[in-house]
Formats: sequence, C-alpha cells, structure tokens
Amino acid sequence: MPADHGLASLGLIMQLVGSLFAGYMSLLAIFPIFAGTAGGYLTVFLIGAFGAVRSLFHRSAGTALLYGSPGGVFRPIYVYAGVSAAQTVATLLLLNVDAGIPIQVDLTIALALMVWPVVLLVLVNRPELRELADDDALPVAEDFGFEGSAALMVLLGLFGALVALFAVYSSFRLFGSSLGAQGFLVVGVLAMLLARSIIHTIAGVKGTRGIDSDGATEAAARYFSFGVVSSVIAGGALLILFFSMPGIGLQPAILLLGCAAVYLLLAWPLILRRFYTERNFSALLSGAEGPSYRRAPDAGMTAVGWLLLSLGVVQLSLTLPAALTGLGALSGALRALDPLNTGVGQMAGGDRSLWWSAGIALAQVWAGLELVRMTDRYRLVATIYGAIASVITLYLMWPELRELEQLAASNGMGGFGSTASYFRMAMSLLLPIGTIMLANRKLMPAAQAQFRSSVGE
Repeated sequence: MPADHGLASLGLIMQLVGSLFAGYMSLLAIFPIFAGTAGGYLTVFLIGAFGAVRSLFHRSAGTALLYGSPGGVFRPIYVYAGVSAAQTVATLLLLNVDAGIPIQVDLTIALALMVWPVVLLVLVNRPELRELADDDALPVAEDFGFEGSAALMVLLGLFGALVALFAVYSSFRLFGSSLGAQGFLVVGVLAMLLARSIIHTIAGVKGTRGIDSDGATEAAARYFSFGVVSSVIAGGALLILFFSMPGIGLQPAILLLGCAAVYLLLAWPLILRRFYTERNFSALLSGAEGPSYRRAPDAGMTAVGWLLLSLGVVQLSLTLPAALTGLGALSGALRALDPLNTGVGQMAGGDRSLWWSAGIALAQVWAGLELVRMTDRYRLVATIYGAIASVITLYLMWPELRELEQLAASNGMGGFGSTASYFRMAMSLLLPIGTIMLANRKLMPAAQAQFRSSVGE
C-alpha cells in the first residue's frame, strides 16, 4: 500500500463525480423553467436542487482527502453521508407526493442513492485507516499520487477518445459530402475534443511508467492547459451553432446549455491542474528536506480499484433489484427522474437477462476491493474480471452497437438518450480492458528522482 492508502486517488474521483453531478443536477433543476416545459417545475426543481447540494458535499469530501480538513480528514465524508441520507428521504417524498410509486422502486432508488455513502463509510473505518481519522491531512504517497492520477487519465482519456471518435464518424455520416458552415463547425469542435482526449491519454501513459516524474508532470500540464482552452472554444462554438439555427436564436435555455457544457468540460482539467500544481509546489518549497520522488508500491492500481468499486456498487444496486423484481417499473421510474432524456433509464440493463449485468457488476466490485486493499491476488482477480466482463459486455451490447451504427448512418448521434447510451457502452468496454492492461503492465524499478525548478511553475 502507498503511504496515503490510495485515498488521494479516491479524492480525485470524488471531486470529478461531485463536480459533474452538481452541474447536471443544477441543469435538471433550472432547465425546465428556462425552456418553458409544461408543468412540474417545483418537484423537478427541488429534486435537482437537493441533488446539486449533495453533489457539492460529495466534492467537498474528495477535496478534504486531497488537501486536508481542519476537523479531521474523514469528517467531510461523515457530513456527506448525512447529507446523502437527508437528500434520499427528500427525493423519495417528492416522488411520492402526487402519485405513489411501487415500493420496490422506492427501495431501489433509496439503495442506489445510499449505497456509495455506506460503502465509503465502511471502507474509511478500516482498522488501518482509523489512525488517520483525526489528522488534518493525509500523508503524501511516495510518488505524490501522480501514478494513480495517471492511471485514471489513461482510462478516462481512452473513454473520451472513443466517444469523440464515434461523434466525428457520426457527423461525417450525417452531413456527407456537403458539410456546409454548420457541418464544418461541428466536425471541427469534435476533432478538437478528440485531440484533447488523445493528449489526455498520452499524458496518462507517460505517468503510469513511473520512471520520469518531470516528463509525466509536463505531459499532464500540456493536457490541462489544452483542456481549459478547448472547453471555452467548444462552449463558444456550441452557442454559435445554436444561434445559427432557424427558430432558436438567443434564448436563456440555450445560454444555460452552453454554460453547462463549458463547466462540464472544464471540471477535470481544473481538478488535475490544482492537484499537480500544489503537490509539485509543496515539494519545491520543502527543498532538500522534502521527500524524494519514488514509485509507490501500488504503482497507481489503488486508483483503478476505487474507480471500479465506485461504479460497480452503483451498477449492482440498480441491476440486482431490477433482476429480482423486473425491469419495467424501475426503468419507468428512472426515466421519470430524467426529463432531459440523458438515457439514465437504460442504466438498469439492456434487453437481455439482467443477471448477466448483475454478474459483471459483482465481479467489478470484487476486483475493486482487491485493488483497493492491494491483496496478493489483485493482479489475478483484475485479469479474471477484465476477461469475463469484456466478453459478456460485448455479448450484451452487440444489438445496441448495431443500432448505433444504423443511427449514425441515418441521423447522427440521435439526441441525449442515444449519446448517453454510447457513453455507457464505451465505459463498460473500456473499464475491463483498461484494467487488464494496467494490472499486467511490466513494472520497472524506478530510481529516486529530484524535481527540476521548472516543474510546477
């Protein structure tokens, strides 16, 4: 285990997820009002507002793991768990205020909303972590947490590249040979986002080698610098695209969508920039008395474990009850919670038996726990999970892949729902494949490295 027990990587993940959901839940609360959608303002607004508040506490708990907290490094996690419980109760009351929904749906929603806070509380109260509970900050890992963040960058970068590549392909199929001004704008922005994801992945690969701290840090700096610029350009291009469409023009809802797009694209680059800058700057201030960089014992794999575990427990909380009680009522309830039609109703599973999806989620949770604890069999379990999940996921999603191919040939991405479906498939395929690659990569012993004065400037 690294000196920080991999909790810095957990902090990065919680910051990212908290930021993304805070943006989405805020959009969920406000968008129907600006868009002039008929009815249901108050209920949707309150559900979105409570979700946004919970997400901010989620992000705050992750920030404390990275940069400390005056009341103890784990105290914000307890606060987040309490806020999550209150938000879950409020959400269920709002959903049942007009017309009651089936009890099994209520229980499933409650389980999905509370499973991660409960799992998090259990894991941070392990005996080996209790001595850290009252500290203001976690000890810094041997590699400052850089290899764990690099492993996350590899997985997220590959995911972004796959999504952007499909978007570029769909755009060419949609516009054909006559792109026009709007077509050039769309393809140009998507190509820029594809380049951003490639830079992201390359920076992550350099970081997972664990042998060149300066080179990995500089590659990461190139990514988040380009990420900030590309986010602003993409938001501006989106607004121009909407303004140029007949009948849309300058509307509050369009401005809201543009701001939301910029915020979501900026979240991860800004999180990484602060993380790398503060860790490098702290090392420079320490001078000769500061710790020397060396490879952490986990080689960044605890970060992969936290990512697998967090996604796995949520997926299991949705698929297992749906497999036991039937999919129809649950999918309907999830779609009711998703007026923006982002495809969240499909998270409970596809057309084939849900027991396959539940089995994959269970294997993912198992692999995540083995990696978080860095047991002697972590590499074997990660490989078993990756191989089984890759084959079964491809089997389950093959019909949807064929439908997306037809969709790309006919009318492009097909709206939020189809895009979210592709996001889910891309992540479901990349997680097991990426886990196999990272768990079985050849680890070279790394000598201690000193920081150059230019790093972190």
